[in-house]
Amino acid sequence: MWIRSQDKRILQEFIGVQARGGNETKPRIYGVYGNSESEILGYYPTHERCLEVLDEIQNTIIRYEVPLVYEMPKE
Repeated sequence: MWIRSQDKRILQEFIGVQARGGNETKPRIYGVYGNSESEILGYYPTHERCLEVLDEIQNTIIRYEVPLVYEMPKE
């Protein structure tokens, strides 16, 4: 899936997305590509918000909207 990063600097095809952080680090979402390489796509105030964003990405994949690009929300 193609995803545009929160800061608009990255537009790349990713093979997966992950939510990380939450207790000691700022919650964020990573896009995974290539040989298990990853890129930070966005930072969020809570781990719960990260999970909501993952749900939005999942729903976009299910709908398969063309062009299939998801833009990371600011908050």
